[in-house]
Amino acid sequence: MSYVKTKYVGRYVGIDGDSLRTETKNRVWTVSLNEESDKTPLVLVHGFGAGTALWALNLDSLASKRPVYAFDILGFGRSARPNFDSESMAAESQLVQSIEDWRKAVGLERFVLLGHSMGGFLVSSYAIKHPERVEHLILADP
Repeated sequence: MSYVKTKYVGRYVGIDGDSLRTETKNRVWTVSLNEESDKTPLVLVHGFGAGTALWALNLDSLASKRPVYAFDILGFGRSARPNFDSESMAAESQLVQSIEDWRKAVGLERFVLLGHSMGGFLVSSYAIKHPERVEHLILADP
């Protein structure tokens, strides 16, 4: 993140563990820039084996005119590592629900959602389940 020149905030966002059958809140590492802008926020979701730093070279440009949020998917980067269901459809549902729980905790209503690789799969699933939240969907190398 040393490449990022725009002022940013890195913080943990607590989300409920209900969908992951945990008793405690899970922490989702979140980086946000230009939160004071009144434009539609852009939310960035990384792919497999990545994290928020994937976007480091793009954050200044992306945040020049709108709020930008990037977070580490649960199980990746600096986020919590809960136990996911071993059944693939259930695990997908848990990850999609964790994005919705994150959205609620951050306080976003509608946003542009960009997913890279596996993140593209997750944001597509999220958009199907929560179309009222997604202003635009961008898939990068899905």
